[in-house]
Amino acid sequence: MKKNLLLLLAVLASVLTAGAQTTWWGLWNTGFSLKPFALFEDGTTDLYLRLTAQNSPLLVGGSVSGMRFWVADKSAIVSASVWMSTSYTRGAAPTIMKQDVPTSQLLDLNHDGSPTVVHFEEPIAILPPGNPYVSVLVGMTLQMTSGQSVTLLGSTGGSAPSGSFFLNGRDQSAVYGRLPLQVLAGGPLIPTIAATPGAITEQKERAGLQATLSLPVVAAGSTPISSIDYVVSIDGQPQEQKHHELPEAIDELGKAFIVPAIYDAPASPAEHQLTVSVTRVNDTDNPQADLAVTAKLTTLSHDCTKRTVMEEFTGSWCHNCIRGIAGIGRLQEQFADRFIPIAIHSSDPMQVDDYRNSSFYKSYVAALGGLPSCAIDRLIGCDPYCGLASTGPFATDQIVEYALSQTAVADLDVEAHFTNQSLTDISCNVTTHFAYDSPDAPYRLILVLTADSLTGEGRDWEQINGYNDYEGDDPALLVFAGAGSRLIPSSFNHVAIDIVGADQGIEGSITAPLSHEQPQTFTHALSIAGNALAQHKDRLHVVVMLIDTQSGSIINAATSNVALPTLGIAGATLPTATSTQRYDLQGRQRPSISNHPSAHKGIIIENGKKRMSTHSPY
Repeated sequence: MKKNLLLLLAVLASVLTAGAQTTWWGLWNTGFSLKPFALFEDGTTDLYLRLTAQNSPLLVGGSVSGMRFWVADKSAIVSASVWMSTSYTRGAAPTIMKQDVPTSQLLDLNHDGSPTVVHFEEPIAILPPGNPYVSVLVGMTLQMTSGQSVTLLGSTGGSAPSGSFFLNGRDQSAVYGRLPLQVLAGGPLIPTIAATPGAITEQKERAGLQATLSLPVVAAGSTPISSIDYVVSIDGQPQEQKHHELPEAIDELGKAFIVPAIYDAPASPAEHQLTVSVTRVNDTDNPQADLAVTAKLTTLSHDCTKRTVMEEFTGSWCHNCIRGIAGIGRLQEQFADRFIPIAIHSSDPMQVDDYRNSSFYKSYVAALGGLPSCAIDRLIGCDPYCGLASTGPFATDQIVEYALSQTAVADLDVEAHFTNQSLTDISCNVTTHFAYDSPDAPYRLILVLTADSLTGEGRDWEQINGYNDYEGDDPALLVFAGAGSRLIPSSFNHVAIDIVGADQGIEGSITAPLSHEQPQTFTHALSIAGNALAQHKDRLHVVVMLIDTQSGSIINAATSNVALPTLGIAGATLPTATSTQRYDLQGRQRPSISNHPSAHKGIIIENGKKRMSTHSPY
């Protein structure tokens, strides 16, 4: 069987034209970011790519004439070779070819900023037509100084097909994804020049203005791409063809790059269909011009003020939920009123069953692996302090910045006030002003009542402090170092004490049609009668969220204090502030609760006792 395969490969090689155009190709390309990792085993590392008709369809009937690979540091390498084989056995001779690479020809990123490029002595045919089960291995072997390792580079750019990348005979496709190997390939199925547009997402732009779309394009031919022409059509009407020169040529088959596609947004604030096609490549008609991509375009009458909500999953029993306290404090300081936090407690006295038992809560906590965690605009789940990581430095601000960069299609305003003298009934009045017209209304409102300065008796009201032994240098976490394994007493802020429409919003809160000229109003009554978590009537807030019922994400949000009555409600009993003196751990006096909004920053000493106000700015 092996002899027949080798004979077939040799026959194919003989019929290939020596001058066939070639291009760099791989299941990885330099458009992806790289992450270093050190690899060595007995001083030798084999890294190879397995080509098949399934993962490399354009290479069927073609040839490979070279290879390039990336290493971070070449200093430990004493010998190197590239090879091709029909099978792999560690230490065994390749079945097709082997070519030594002098160490003087090795390049790396640390010293040269470049990959090592090796041209084979002659092109070698691969993947004969009509046999989808044939596979060819193309790889490199590095011999390192005994006791040292060479750092290779693994891509973080995406997953790779199973069984495509191997390290020392083990499939690493699922572990490292796309590894930094490419082949110089040519063949009859590779177009000479072609480009394919990638998928685009919904666009939101101001009506009547020029807009720019980030259009993904994939190189689909063997000729390096230096320029792209494209046509944008709105509702089936093509606009003028536009030309874009690339800052540098794209010479990799399958590499994705971005073209800023400029177009004129329609003057009417409404929903439209946007279509983009790549019509020419290097001033030559693109054979894939008919592969247009389409997305919804919503043109807006005005810019809307965007606010972002963090729904934090926390509990007083949770050791590491201190990260949520610190993270929310830093985010409030950085984004002020554009950031709205909601603390959703679980398995402690502040749990609200309608929130805790919602499908939203269960799905996010299960996906994120427990507490502490959070959802930002119900768009991205992450750690409330470390962002997309589970440990490490503060990084959630990057996600909040991304959420705030999303264009809102409506402005939200909310006003809330007590309606009775016993301060148990609240009226929530929401105004939603959409910036476009539509016969449909796939939106609803969610209302959340939050409370500040919650306290209670017993250990369940004490926040466990997993950062008592913290030795880092982040001021937001340092305040918890040495504060004790339990924060006694604790005061909790931003706590959700009631919610309406937790999963799909309140039916009828937004009605069709939508009009950019006519804002919608919605009024909802909340009762806190019997709600033990409504401890301070002057420290209640209403958060309103506008959700897209199709995606489940939060489009925009707003918040307001619940206003206390001033006139007209006889017998209303209002809380009174105290003038207790408070000091922080540095001995500086802090203002009283009633006189300054920063009265509860960090750990304070009150009446000779340490006191922590959680979920507060720092």
